[in-house]
Amino acid sequence: MKFNVEIDLDWVEEDSTIDEEVKRQIIGNIENRIVKTLENKVLESAQTKIDSLIHGLVTANVHTMVSEKVASLMTLERTATDEYGRVKRENFTIEQLLIEAVESAVNRKTLDENGRVSSDNYRTKYSYFEYFATKDIPALIDKQVKALAEKTQKDIETLVKDKIKSEVADKLTNLIVENSTALSLRKPA
Repeated sequence: MKFNVEIDLDWVEEDSTIDEEVKRQIIGNIENRIVKTLENKVLESAQTKIDSLIHGLVTANVHTMVSEKVASLMTLERTATDEYGRVKRENFTIEQLLIEAVESAVNRKTLDENGRVSSDNYRTKYSYFEYFATKDIPALIDKQVKALAEKTQKDIETLVKDKIKSEVADKLTNLIVENSTALSLRKPA
C-alpha cells in the first residue's frame, strides 16, 4: 500500500516539537486513508447485499403475483363468439379447454395408419397419444438401437484389425530377429 502524506506546519503547539507534529500528522493521515478505504469496502459490500436482497424480494413477489394472476385467468369463465357476435360456447374456462385438449389427444382417434389426420372414420385408427406410443417411439428406439449396433460392430472390427496387425507385426519382428541372429552366427563358407 502506498501513501502520499502532506504535512502542514504553519504552526506548532508550544508544548510539542516539529518531530512530534510531523509524527502526529502522518499518523492522522494514515488513519484517515485507512478509514476511508474501509468505509468504501463496507459500503460496496453492503450495496451488493442490499441489491441481492431487493432482487430476491422483487423476484419472489413478481412470481407470486404472476402465479396468482395466471390462476385467476385460468378459472375465469368466458364466452366464445364468432366474428358476427354469435355465441359459439358459453361458461367455459381455459383450464377446461386445456383438459379437453389433452383428453382429445389421448382418446380421440384422428390419425390413420401413417400418422396423418384423417376425416374418414373408417380409416382412423390411432389417437395422437396412441400413435406416438405405438409407432413413433418404437421406430425411434429401433433406429437408435440399429445405429448403436452398427457403431459397436465397427468398433469391434477396428479393435480386431488393430490387434491382428500388432500381433502379426510382433511375430514378423521376432522371426526377422531370430533369422538375422541365426544368419550372423553361421560361419562364412
